Amino acid sequence: MNKMENSKTVYRTILRPLLIVLLVEIVLMTGSYWLLGINGQLNKNARDILIQQTENRKSYLQNEMIQKWSNLSTISQTINERTQQLIDQDVISLQTLDSSSKASAPLLNEISKELISTLYSKETTGIFVILNTHDLRENKDNKPGIYIRNDDPSTVSVKEHGDLLLEKAPVEVVRSLNISTDTHWESTFDLSTEENTLLYKPFEKAFHDKIKMEAKEYGYWNEKIYHLKNNENSAISYSMPLILPDGTVYGVVGVELLTSYLENLMPIDELKNDNQGSYVLSVETNAQHNSLVVSSASLKRKQLKKFYLTEDYDKNNFVFLNGKEYYAAIQNLDIYNSNGPFSKQQWQLMSLVERNQLYSFANHFFYLQISMIILGGIVSLIGIFYVSRKISGSISRLSKEVDNSRLVKEIPELHATGIQEIDQFSSAIIDLSQEVLETSTKFLNIMNMASIDIGGYEIKKGSKNVYVTDNFFLLLGIDKVTLPLTYEQFEELFKEVERDYQVEIENENERIYCIKKYVGLRYVRLKMRKEADREIGIAEDITTSYLERQRIEHERDYDVLTGLYNRFSFQRNMDYLFEHSEQLKNAALVMIDLDNLKKINDAFGHDWAITIFANVENVSKKMFLKKQFVRVFQEMSSIYSYMVLTTKKKYDKDLFQ
Repeated sequence: MNKMENSKTVYRTILRPLLIVLLVEIVLMTGSYWLLGINGQLNKNARDILIQQTENRKSYLQNEMIQKWSNLSTISQTINERTQQLIDQDVISLQTLDSSSKASAPLLNEISKELISTLYSKETTGIFVILNTHDLRENKDNKPGIYIRNDDPSTVSVKEHGDLLLEKAPVEVVRSLNISTDTHWESTFDLSTEENTLLYKPFEKAFHDKIKMEAKEYGYWNEKIYHLKNNENSAISYSMPLILPDGTVYGVVGVELLTSYLENLMPIDELKNDNQGSYVLSVETNAQHNSLVVSSASLKRKQLKKFYLTEDYDKNNFVFLNGKEYYAAIQNLDIYNSNGPFSKQQWQLMSLVERNQLYSFANHFFYLQISMIILGGIVSLIGIFYVSRKISGSISRLSKEVDNSRLVKEIPELHATGIQEIDQFSSAIIDLSQEVLETSTKFLNIMNMASIDIGGYEIKKGSKNVYVTDNFFLLLGIDKVTLPLTYEQFEELFKEVERDYQVEIENENERIYCIKKYVGLRYVRLKMRKEADREIGIAEDITTSYLERQRIEHERDYDVLTGLYNRFSFQRNMDYLFEHSEQLKNAALVMIDLDNLKKINDAFGHDWAITIFANVENVSKKMFLKKQFVRVFQEMSSIYSYMVLTTKKKYDKDLFQ
């Protein structure tokens, strides 16, 4: 009881140092806030807001690029169907389709309306089809096709197709469409210029791919800004190959997005940095190098033609431009399938804001804030180490005392730790040990009163010692055993028992030992059971039951008068031999009938008749073993006649000579 009164609770032991640490942290942080302000949190908030806004804009652009602009499966399927129809009707031929505008005009006229409809529905600034059936690495001639542009998809013209311009188309197609041509109109695509980027990569991937995938898997976003020949408008494009059902690649279909149109989709006012920020749509070419696609506002494209990303100590990305440091919030656009041919091309949307502008409020207090955080961290660590060592030391000492008590088989004596909950725990251990001891004592007393001679052992996996009852080895004929036993000592003693005493193995886990050390014989049964982590054995004295079983078996198998096998045993042995014919081999059955046995019984009594049976049996066994079969019958006949005609005294004298 004194222990409990003098000890403290775990709650109080932990609470006091933690309160001290917390108080120190509050004082330090309050002083920092009072002197400097919440600079670190403001920096983080500024970055988080910029990152979140960039992520929102990224989600919008990614959705537009995937779900709207690059979703050309419908128009691609329509073009393929019309192409196959014209081929089947011999209107066009794949061998000559890309040879001239005249050869391609029927197909371009057939699909022009669908292209215009797709241009309006996708809200892109242009759409195009380029026809080619040859390897571009060998044939770079001008290619026929059609290119329709809409400079402002957000507005609708009063006049039908009044907002559209033909950039590329054969003369035959121009005549059939009610669309004006641009000032730089040409009938074909010049692959010696930047127009080559519209066709080359997606076509060549599909053309040379032996394992044909779906056309959309070859879809390609052009990472380089291009200009149509003699046209100042810059743009990017998405192209996917045209593939017939038989795998023939005969061109590409794609859409155009003017850079001016994309810039309008990335408004800088939402960045909320006094319009000092810029959106940049770029493609990562290696770990730190990005190539420009589109930029907006304060940073112009010429400034960002090529730029490099660097990281600060917080793993934040920065760009150095014109002697200034810009923070970069980067979001990756997942516009390609992971198993596609262009999956390694990583598009990114970045928000660039000058660092001083982004961290304007907290930049002056940065280094002092870091110092305060480090100091607070050191104080916190000291408090944590103090509490951990105090609690863990007490528990460790208690654990050692409990572990030592296991070796001596006594109720453990545990010292007070001064912590109430731990002292309660140690008291519970002592009480439990006492209860276990009392329970085991009661059980042993009950066993003794029941006159059951029984012992046992237990082997636990990983344990050095084996638990053995005091009388276990005494039951097995070993008197002096010093406990506790190691596993090796137990094995050695057990081998001695196996070696010295007869063993009857009933099954894998049960054996019977015949102990000959004491007066008379003693039979002991050992039952063993193996579990996942331990082995248990119980030894029991079964002398009385074992001898009784032997007596019952003898009365079952032998005739009471003659001491010979009875009819039941004879039948059982015969059944066994016939079931195991390999042991029987060649055999014969001999039946012997003794005549005038009644006269012997009347003259000499039943005991004399039994003696005759025994001697006849012995002679029979000896003769049969020597294979003297004829002599057997002669001997038995002469013996029997002699015994009938002589007196008992004379028979005994002559027979046993």
